[in-house]
Formats: sequence, structure tokens, C-alpha cells
Amino acid sequence: MVASTLTVLGFFFLLSLLMRTSGVMNRVLVVSQLQQNCEMTVNRLANFASRCDVGGVSFSQDPALTGLSLHPVEDIVGSNYKRYAPYTTLFCWTPANLTLVETRSAPLPEDQCWQPGRLDADAIGILSLKPPARVLSKSVARMELYSPDQNCPLRMRLDFLANAPGYGPQRVRVERYLNVRDFL
Repeated sequence: MVASTLTVLGFFFLLSLLMRTSGVMNRVLVVSQLQQNCEMTVNRLANFASRCDVGGVSFSQDPALTGLSLHPVEDIVGSNYKRYAPYTTLFCWTPANLTLVETRSAPLPEDQCWQPGRLDADAIGILSLKPPARVLSKSVARMELYSPDQNCPLRMRLDFLANAPGYGPQRVRVERYLNVRDFL
């Protein structure tokens, strides 16, 4: 009788221990996936910005939309003439859907590929209405862009959010300066 009671108590203790370990492992898995998503997203933005010069970067931030417009240098021809990409890329985030998307403009005419394209706040808002070319992340809780002179260097802060069952929301914050080139 005592042995069976101790066996049942030991079984419930072991079961309780396994359930706690499983919950911790689920939380670790959620945080790990969130950090991986965060790194891939931030690296994509940083790599894209590193291909731009100061003239091809602009951003807009208001309560309804945060947008980063990048027009990368595609090639250098002859005596330092820069050829820019045939489109401008917009990375935009809205607090309504917590999704960071990449959108491309319509192809630029050939004669406009020799100067950087810089979008103002209205043009960023209009381009953000276009269907996205790529969804970078569906777990961005906040995106902030800051520059003391509305130019470069540009500080980007992203908050990524995911829910871990039994542990609630898990948040990862990344703050990075986007480095653009003064010249190539």
C-alpha cells in the first residue's frame, strides 16, 4: 500500500516536472525563432542600405505609417558615374497589422537611373499602398527611424513580438544604425 502510494506520487512528480520542462522548451523555441526572424529582417534592411549613398535614402514616420525608402547604387560606369537601380524600394510598417513589408516602385525611365531617387513623405505614403513584393516579418510590434538632420546616419529601432504559450508575449528589441556610403 505504501509502495503504491509512493509510486503514484513519484509518477505525478515526474509528470509535473516533464510538463514544466516542456513549457520552458516551448518558450525557448518561441524566443529563438523570434530572434532568428529579427536577425534576418534587420540584416536584409542593413545590407540594402549599405548599397545606397546618402542621396538615395529618405524616410517618413507618422502614427499611421513608418517608411524607409532606399534607392541603391547598381553600378559605377566610366569615371565615377553612378547607375542606380531601376526602381526605388520601400520598407514600410503600419501599427495596424504589425507587418514589415518590402514594396518596389514602378520601373524608372532610363534617364532617371543616373541620379538617386529620394521620396518625400507623400510619395512614401502613396507607394505604401501598392501590393508588397515581399513580407519581411509578421511580428514587428514597433518600428522607429530617427536622424538628427532627417538624413544619414539613420538609427532604426525595431521591436519584435511573439506569444509563448503559458509565458505570454515575448519581445526582442533591436537598435541599429544603417550605414550608407558617402561615395563608392
